[in-house]
Amino acid sequence: MVPPVLDKDAPGVPAALVPGSTVGGYVIEDVLSAGGFGVVHRARDAAQNPVAIKVSKHSARSITAQELVWQQNEIEALTRLRHPALVEVLSYGFLEDGRLYLVMELVPGEVLGQYLQRRGPLEALEALQLARRIAEALAWCHEAKVLHLDLKPANIIITDAVEPQVKVLDFGLARLSGGFLSPQGGPVAGTLSYLAPECFFGAEDRFSEKVDLYALGTLLYEMLALRPPFPGGKPYAELARLKRSGAMTPLEEACPRVPPAVAALVRSLLEPGPEQRFGGAARLAIRLQAVYFDLLNGRVRHREPVPSPVPAHLAQEVPFVGRQRERALLQEALEATAAHQGRALMLVGEAGLGKSRLLSEVLLRPDGGLWPLVGSGRCRQLGELVPYSPLREALGQLVERMTGLRGELGARVRGAAGGVLAGEAQELRRLVPELSRLLPGQEGPGGGGALVQGLEPERVGRALAHLLAAVGAVHPLVLALEDVHWPDEGTLAVLSRLTAAPPPGVLLLCTARPPPPLASRGALRMLTLHPLSPEENERLLTTLVGGAAPGLVRTLMQWVPVLATGHPLASVRIIQDLQHGGYLSRDAEGRLRLSERLRTEYRLPEAVSTVMGRTLEEPVLRVLRVAALMGRRFLGSDLAALGLFTPGEVREALAAAEAHRLCASSGDACTFASDAVRERLAAHEAREDAADIHRRIGERLRLRHAPPATLGPHWEKAGETMRAASAYVEAGLEAERLLEPIAASQHLRKAYALLLTLPGTPARDALLVRALCERVRVGCLLGQGAELLQFLEHCGALPGLTPAQTLLLNSAYARVYYAQGDFARALALSHRCLASPVEDAPRVALCVAKHIVGRALCSTGRFGQAAPVLAEAVALAAELGETVEQAHSEGLLAIARAYMGQSRLARESVAAASRMALRLGNPVRMAASLFYAAIVAEAECRWDEGVKRTTEMLAYIEANAITGVYQCVARLYAGRQQFHVGQLGRARHLIHQGLEVMRRQEVRYGQPCAHAFLGDVEFVAGRSADARRAYTQGLALANDGAQDEHAAALCLIGLAHLEALEGGAVERVRALGDEAVARLRAAGNLSGLVLALQRYAEALEALGDTGGAAPLAEEGRLLVARLGFTESGFWPRVVPGPGEAPLTPQAFWRLNREKAQAAGASAPLGEAGDFDDETVVRPLDPGKP
Repeated sequence: MVPPVLDKDAPGVPAALVPGSTVGGYVIEDVLSAGGFGVVHRARDAAQNPVAIKVSKHSARSITAQELVWQQNEIEALTRLRHPALVEVLSYGFLEDGRLYLVMELVPGEVLGQYLQRRGPLEALEALQLARRIAEALAWCHEAKVLHLDLKPANIIITDAVEPQVKVLDFGLARLSGGFLSPQGGPVAGTLSYLAPECFFGAEDRFSEKVDLYALGTLLYEMLALRPPFPGGKPYAELARLKRSGAMTPLEEACPRVPPAVAALVRSLLEPGPEQRFGGAARLAIRLQAVYFDLLNGRVRHREPVPSPVPAHLAQEVPFVGRQRERALLQEALEATAAHQGRALMLVGEAGLGKSRLLSEVLLRPDGGLWPLVGSGRCRQLGELVPYSPLREALGQLVERMTGLRGELGARVRGAAGGVLAGEAQELRRLVPELSRLLPGQEGPGGGGALVQGLEPERVGRALAHLLAAVGAVHPLVLALEDVHWPDEGTLAVLSRLTAAPPPGVLLLCTARPPPPLASRGALRMLTLHPLSPEENERLLTTLVGGAAPGLVRTLMQWVPVLATGHPLASVRIIQDLQHGGYLSRDAEGRLRLSERLRTEYRLPEAVSTVMGRTLEEPVLRVLRVAALMGRRFLGSDLAALGLFTPGEVREALAAAEAHRLCASSGDACTFASDAVRERLAAHEAREDAADIHRRIGERLRLRHAPPATLGPHWEKAGETMRAASAYVEAGLEAERLLEPIAASQHLRKAYALLLTLPGTPARDALLVRALCERVRVGCLLGQGAELLQFLEHCGALPGLTPAQTLLLNSAYARVYYAQGDFARALALSHRCLASPVEDAPRVALCVAKHIVGRALCSTGRFGQAAPVLAEAVALAAELGETVEQAHSEGLLAIARAYMGQSRLARESVAAASRMALRLGNPVRMAASLFYAAIVAEAECRWDEGVKRTTEMLAYIEANAITGVYQCVARLYAGRQQFHVGQLGRARHLIHQGLEVMRRQEVRYGQPCAHAFLGDVEFVAGRSADARRAYTQGLALANDGAQDEHAAALCLIGLAHLEALEGGAVERVRALGDEAVARLRAAGNLSGLVLALQRYAEALEALGDTGGAAPLAEEGRLLVARLGFTESGFWPRVVPGPGEAPLTPQAFWRLNREKAQAAGASAPLGEAGDFDDETVVRPLDPGKP
């Protein structure tokens, strides 16, 4: 193994590591980036997976106390958080030179700043979606009590611009709540352009969730305007004053095209006063989603978003309840320090019992007005990795407190500290350089970095005792160290010395979980915290809910038993959760109401269930781990019947689980409190007899008629492969019936993979073909075409398949090709199936083939041919009871009829397909029914209806996580409808998204139409070169195998129109127009013919051929009257602005084209923001910028 080597010659890179060296088992490859806090390297693990390794610039042994806190906060924040939009930490540690390294997933993508510089100002829809993803990540952080505090473009990576997906990076300035003083104190740190006003002036609320939301508001402003809301390059004090006054450039001025609702939302995020600012990241994500769909649907809300104040009953704001004895003992110890006595106390209690809250009550709100100097530090799970880190943190805070003291008292305290630091305690200045600020005549930060090496615990303890004694002689002092169950050896040794004989005037205060690391000896006194008494607990709950009758509180405890445990943290988190989830609310008259949903739906927050399960004994855990393998709900008798435990052991374990509220029992029936509880217990299963345990569970659950999805994993882990595969197939079919296509696909994939491990037999082959054909049916809806083709090729090559099985596989092939948009192959295979001479051919396979023929004809615009085939297929599906197949073909029949001009029949078919989708309750079929309605509206030129249906479809697809072809066409046709109503920017954005999704999923379905639609957008926008490119590409795709007559005609008439407006040859225009019209007539596409005739006539008129244009225009008018269209022009709708003279759509957009072409495509974007602003750290002078 090659040790890490420093590349000291790397220019501009602080202490870069040499490629080829090894850090924690990862081989360094190169440098990805470097900044003020360190270097990020690319590396690989033993399996050659790429990772990113962030190495701090300075050793943890030589940095200031504040920098050490930031380092440890970043590790703790990232290990505490697990979210798709947050970078995952794989491991961490320290190099031999003491520098911290973090091993993280290597995130592919583009930094937001670079993305904006490349793309320019974003369309409002895209900016809203990106901001929403960031808000969702922040909501997760804030729920876990983590503040980011350095949100900026450089810390956002766009991993997928289409979905979209982001990653929030760099928690180097993060603050965590949990300690009794956090997250207060410390210098101003962050990136100035994104800092909230309160951060500049040392306000008490400068570390709050609203600071992160202010930064997000700034990001949203920049995404839309490509510049910051406040001018860059301003001096620190001037920028602070501008932000506090709110004197920013209005977004409507910086970006005139921004919708009013978006501008109002951004304004609410950038309010200078936190109390007026929009609050709640989760609430913001919901608001961003609502504005997004409002814009799509054409609704514009001018109402200002209402600021969300901090809820009135958060834990830290709830009046302290109980603990009178403990509080009195702490108060007595505090008073003893005022009388120049020394005291040492350790609070011992399980997590969440209120140790930190008790400290804050006594130290931050002492009786009698006694305000001691307080320095606090916290031991971390890093433990041994950072010597003396809690002491360094606490002493760093004491420096802040002492330098902040005013008047004679401050001078005396600093004089006492400075004197001893110049003499007996000078060793501490090596440990905490900030202490040098207390030396006589010392100004500024002083000291540089810490030098920890060589400082033995005896020397540190002796020096610290001198310092504490000197300060304590002048003013009472408290040194508080929390979580000392995680100390490093040096800190523990120093604590042992100090607690044995605390210096006069000093209170040494520690908290720990049992068992405490220090024995009660010398002056150290243990104070154990127990759960609240029933009376105290009821008072706490009454306070948390804002006052309630005793009966309601008792009902709460009955419905949520954990609330009866007297566990303060659990009660606070649960009550907040109930309020946010609407389970606990007030009616119009202010009375508290409990929702009935609380009894059946509510699940404990994961943090609560984690805390409640920490004290169980190992014999109990063994029983519960096996119970967890049986599922969230199980029977105690089944657990006992496995023969693994005695009935007494089972009863004892279940009683203990119920006492800790991990499990609830009703007779023999038992239920784990949450899925998270069950999963944690099941994850610890590592017994050598695991196969036997799963076999026993499987047999017992089979007797109980457990569902196949439950049995499959047990048979698999028991080694019974064929039995497991059969269960997975049945589970897949059941999941499909239960409207869970993703689960169905997973079960069927599992079955297929297991069957391939078995030798070939007729029984195996029959099950293999069945599993694959069912998976094809589900997988096509999920966009899994490429993978399915690989499985089909492999299965088709197996020896010994029967003709009937081959026919089934061919019908499955046809289905995949159809879903991918390869209609030529889909038609060929379907015709082969229908012509198959196989005796006793499966009627289902023939039914599928008939449907694929009709669908492929419809999807390629051959509506006249498609309609009778689809009608026949619908009837056959109804006869066989294949409702899913029937619903889809009925919907496509509606589309064919709509383009053929059969409006009444089309709407009847749409209604029939929708009724079947409702009856099935299938989310994919429900999305499809919205698709049919949207395309029928497109065919009938009902633009408002099309906007409504496509918006509903996008919202429904997102809400139900539907992927595959409907995800593509939803964006495509939403863009088409936005084009019709004149929203060209939104149309372009949505169509490009649809094309990108098609490319990723290797789907050709709809691609020719997508390019035709995009060509129309660019044509109207005056971007002739882009329009020609799109039309040409769409025509090539339409003619290349797909034979998409509808898309081909759209591209042909678009090229004819473009050629004419650019003064091309009339012969060329006629050739293109004639071909478009002829193909539409042959396909029976009367709807498409209307727009083609109109555009063809306009093209000829533009070239002066009025004689040729007149009959085309007349035919178009007659066709419009025949079809009953009320709005049928090609040019998008125009909504004139205030004071504008109304123009016809044709006149407006042709004038717009001329202006755009005159301006050119390379107009300057305006002043761009500096997206690479550096993070700064500035000492705080309270009240001054």
